[in-house]
Amino acid sequence: MKFGEIDEEKVEAAILKPVTVVHGNFEYTFTDIVIEKDAAKTEYIYAKLAKYTPEGTVDIVEPKEHRAKETDVPNLQVATSEFVYLPQFSGIAYQNIWNKLGKDLFEKVFAELVAEKYQSFFAKTSIQPISDLRSFVKKVVDMDHIMKIKAKVVPPNPLFGPAWRSLREYIKKRNIGELKAEERAADSSGVKTNIPALAQASTKDGGLTEGDVESLITSAQGGIVDPAVLMAADGYGVATVEGMRGKSRVVVKTSESQMQFLIEGDHTPEELFVRARNVLVKINDDRYLDHQ
Repeated sequence: MKFGEIDEEKVEAAILKPVTVVHGNFEYTFTDIVIEKDAAKTEYIYAKLAKYTPEGTVDIVEPKEHRAKETDVPNLQVATSEFVYLPQFSGIAYQNIWNKLGKDLFEKVFAELVAEKYQSFFAKTSIQPISDLRSFVKKVVDMDHIMKIKAKVVPPNPLFGPAWRSLREYIKKRNIGELKAEERAADSSGVKTNIPALAQASTKDGGLTEGDVESLITSAQGGIVDPAVLMAADGYGVATVEGMRGKSRVVVKTSESQMQFLIEGDHTPEELFVRARNVLVKINDDRYLDHQ
């Protein structure tokens, strides 16, 4: 998601000519950058987010003395996480390096590197996960009652979906840059919501049809929270659904059902791009996402 003066070209520039940001004892920047263009359009940018320490030490062996000793190494690399950025989808696929460059750290540092490129002047980005709807749906449908729904969304770029068309038009009409909505049940019977039905319809074979969406949205209770949850699941915000399963309280977050895929360790930037593009195309087709 892009805010302020940030657009696709500025994100590209921030990756291609990167700055450095500092966190504690470590510094971060982009390395090993590859850009692939089709005519004048950028197909993808491949790079690595590098974490390093300006003053590191490593153990080396002194063969003549038959002993090991520490030696100083400037800019010692601690970890790298490769990623591929696809401007067509405003999408990014990145490697989760447990303990050293995990999901939260990658997303935070990536956003800071883009902002710092422009001295944080009307420059902000945020990586939001595209949810695996089947996983998200299973958790929501298993609830006996939905007691609380909370969502925060922003206008999409560059895609939008029929599941939240009414919300998109509402946001545009009111000239809103960000929308927050929350509903709580008045009693133990729960919130009257069509989220389970909407979500189930979106995971059926052949994907979600516009007829499905229109019938479910129009039969809803006239609110904006249901489509906001689906919009967040498509990667344009965050949403939380809380409910009861028996006597147990259950909390389901769109961010915890993040879409993932596997790829062979020995691959080229082109192969990573193709794999990520195929995943995004399938999501695009299954959810009837449209280009503006």
